[in-house]
Amino acid sequence: MRLTPVCAFDVDPDGTARPAAALEPLPEGATGYRWLHLNLDDPGFAEWVDSHLPPIVARSLKATETRPRVNTHGEGVILTLRGANLNAGSEVEDMVSVRIWATQTLLITVRRRKIFAMDDLRQEANEGHAPPTTAEFLSALCDGLTERIETVSLDLDEITETMETEVYDEEDENQPELAPLRRKVIKLRRHIGPQTDALNLLAVIDTPVIPASLRPRLHENANRATRSVEELHEVRERLTAISDHLDLVQTARMGRNGFALSVIAVIFLPLGFITGLFGVNLGGIPGSQSPLGFFLLCAALAALGVDDHPDVEELYNRASRVDPRISLATVYRTVKLFEEAGILDKHEFGDGRARYETADREHHDHLIDMHSGEVVEFVDPEIEALQEKIAAKLGYRLMGHRLELYGVPLVKKDK
Repeated sequence: MRLTPVCAFDVDPDGTARPAAALEPLPEGATGYRWLHLNLDDPGFAEWVDSHLPPIVARSLKATETRPRVNTHGEGVILTLRGANLNAGSEVEDMVSVRIWATQTLLITVRRRKIFAMDDLRQEANEGHAPPTTAEFLSALCDGLTERIETVSLDLDEITETMETEVYDEEDENQPELAPLRRKVIKLRRHIGPQTDALNLLAVIDTPVIPASLRPRLHENANRATRSVEELHEVRERLTAISDHLDLVQTARMGRNGFALSVIAVIFLPLGFITGLFGVNLGGIPGSQSPLGFFLLCAALAALGVDDHPDVEELYNRASRVDPRISLATVYRTVKLFEEAGILDKHEFGDGRARYETADREHHDHLIDMHSGEVVEFVDPEIEALQEKIAAKLGYRLMGHRLELYGVPLVKKDK
């Protein structure tokens, strides 16, 4: 299948560029170099690299997933570099890769998406000018890639500085771009970090492609890329500080609002209870047809307001103290209704009496004094964990439990 390059030029030793005479490496003994800029998605690309380049080089150029790297192979250099994605409709942090095979007489560059630093070199070649050697071409390409990364880094620094002014000086807490900006900086730093390693290695690698005269320029490129990484790290820390500051401001506001609500609750909840009590609908409550209905409700509320475990008779005694006209039968019916409605929980502690407690209390277990009948509530995290462990060991997820312990005092209590 025929190869259709993005561009192809023959470059003379004086830097004169003209359209390539053929789509293959220069013949032995030729001067200058041939530059073929190829598209990874070209239907004829894979076949061409397999037939014209060493297998290791071909595999490297065809790789779909890449990271910045520099390796020598024979008399040439295999490189993968990344550039800021400045294509329309793309995110700058989704960096574009360029795969390169360079010898002294052949330069193969491969891309999938447009790389602006490479496009600058292509436009110069169209005008008849190009770097006179493959080494200088690589140096010029690194300059272009690093320059655009620096520009992106400076833009992010300016955006962050503006955001700091809005948050710290103007107290503007509405920063919807904060989270996307943090993600952008993190992705850029993750991509550019390996690039600095590759550029440092390119400056020192032992290959005839890179002459000693160009190494200082390549070192400077690597230093510039390192500075960009450091700037991105600083921007990331500043954005984190902004995020922490906004979290603290929001937490403080929630604390103030919570305090205000507590004050309001202290003032209005008692009033709400009183008005609710006098405006309550007694329909459905046993004794609601009786003139004692309201007093019955008050008695029931008083009985439920305790934290021990009374039986019906004890509830009756307490209700009688509120209104002596309430009968034991009425208390029985009311307790049964509350139990069916899920307001009360019923317990049997082995003494023949049913005990009751409110159902909306936090989970707890019971220890029953077999001498006095006293019920002691307790919660033990170790017991709770052990029950979960036992259930899991037997292949179950624990959904609930009831634990009752019976005992006598170790020390006789004073009467």
